[in-house]
Amino acid sequence: MRKTLSVIVPIFAVENYIEECIQSILAQTYRNLEVILVDDGANGREPKICDQYARLDDRIVVIHKENEGLVAARKSGLEKATGDYVAFVDGDDYLQPDYYERMMHIVEKEEPDLVAVSITKIYEDGKEERIIQPISDGVYTGDRLNALYQNMNCSGEVFYEPGIFPSTCLKIYRRDLLEKILPAVPNMIQMGEDAAITYPYLLSCNKVVVESSICGYYYRMVPSSMTTRADASLFVGSSALYAHLFPYYQASEDEIERKQLEYYRAYLMYLAINYWMAGVKPLDVHGKVMEMRKLAEGTELFSHLERMVDLKLPRSLVIYIWLLRKNQWKAFEMTLLVRAMRGT
Repeated sequence: MRKTLSVIVPIFAVENYIEECIQSILAQTYRNLEVILVDDGANGREPKICDQYARLDDRIVVIHKENEGLVAARKSGLEKATGDYVAFVDGDDYLQPDYYERMMHIVEKEEPDLVAVSITKIYEDGKEERIIQPISDGVYTGDRLNALYQNMNCSGEVFYEPGIFPSTCLKIYRRDLLEKILPAVPNMIQMGEDAAITYPYLLSCNKVVVESSICGYYYRMVPSSMTTRADASLFVGSSALYAHLFPYYQASEDEIERKQLEYYRAYLMYLAINYWMAGVKPLDVHGKVMEMRKLAEGTELFSHLERMVDLKLPRSLVIYIWLLRKNQWKAFEMTLLVRAMRGT
């Protein structure tokens, strides 16, 4: 008997796209699907659309819940899932008809813990761009799997080039293993939600298959508020993500594997600082840095910076980390003031 795939779709503020998304899932040539639509308190037509499709196809299960965010929505979907394997789809994206057929063919052949594939980005002007998994194709077990771990966040210790994309939508997970990982992810994480699932899951795998030729997931490049919002969640959420990931990496006896998390932390710091200071005028730098200090001090993200001193990082980030490690906030402010005056 062919294995069942549970497809979980968290839905919020995607009224213009959700029908195309659902239709593309129902049109999959791999028919042994369970489709779980999680209405995360959407305030548009999404709840009605979900119920309409559920009446048309008995493979669809609909969950209506209060808005709690993406992580909580994924958890709700997983609680209802009964499939052997689990996949995720964002409600504003869509799939090529044979997307899951090709992935499940690998599952049937190899019975892996994880299948990772590539992606096609769709821009507003209709342009398509294929983004291929950086790591080589193949079956990863034993020593080869350890090599994947040593490069999964920062391939060859080159900042920031992940060896494997964290996106949950480009993967198929074994449900019984995912049920050990996803419930532990803090709901408050709003930047790096995919990484909070994928990297601990990867570190729990015994067998991973990478097949970069599969690019049937169409990721719609809709402007995201996460890339422009500069509030406390940048630091609180990133710190929660780092704290969540830390014990999984520390459990490894391999120093290179453990260092991968510090590269990822450096990337999170880089994003948080740059988003926070984006567009800030020179006269406002002092106030913004003081706010940043209140948010950053005492967080896991900005603690124990000695773990990062030997990383190969961009010069500007090396300077930031050195100053913050020495608690030299005034000098840190001056570097950001110079950057603001240059308009960079």
